[in-house]
Amino acid sequence: MGTHACAVTLEGEVWCWGRNSAGQLGDGTTVDRLEAKPVVGVQNAVQVAAGGAFTCALVSDGTVQCWGTHSRGQLGRGGEIQGTGPEDYFFPLAAPVPGLSDVVAIDAGSGIACAVRADGTLWCWSGNTANEIDGSPSAPTIFTSPARVPNLSTVVAVQAEGQVVCALLSDAVVWCQGSSEYTGRGLDMGLSGPGPVPLDQANDYTKGFPE
Repeated sequence: MGTHACAVTLEGEVWCWGRNSAGQLGDGTTVDRLEAKPVVGVQNAVQVAAGGAFTCALVSDGTVQCWGTHSRGQLGRGGEIQGTGPEDYFFPLAAPVPGLSDVVAIDAGSGIACAVRADGTLWCWSGNTANEIDGSPSAPTIFTSPARVPNLSTVVAVQAEGQVVCALLSDAVVWCQGSSEYTGRGLDMGLSGPGPVPLDQANDYTKGFPE
């Protein structure tokens, strides 16, 4: 992250600027831009999340639109990840994330995006290099479409950063899952290991999300 930035205007437009190597500025090109300009086709936005070479916006009707690179499923559009050239997975125009509705909050990290739905469930796609989506102890699986993060039903906010997904629950407890190697937050979860933990039990990484 850190190569481009975006903002939501009072009118619900999304404006972006910076590097545009994968179309993450949403203007239909891959040309870098120093000045902010509106993203094509996005209206009534209430939140924007700039990830690594991709961007997602939450719209007032509860849907999510994403644009930029889909090289690891960052846009949530599904399908197999294949191809060797940018033309195979760069999408410089916004499109809805299929099957995702009733969203109230979003966030995006370097290679992952997440959405909180109105029913308190958490859904994420792409990434999962440290099993931060499914918490599986087996080899990581890339999710090119939104997948529900298991055992969470009272989520009110989410932060996706590096190889960690953290969820704030309605009881004011924060749970995290994935690797703390790149976050610098002092969470001793171990690389890719092996399950989510509450922040006040960061050394007990055998404990899972609340049942």
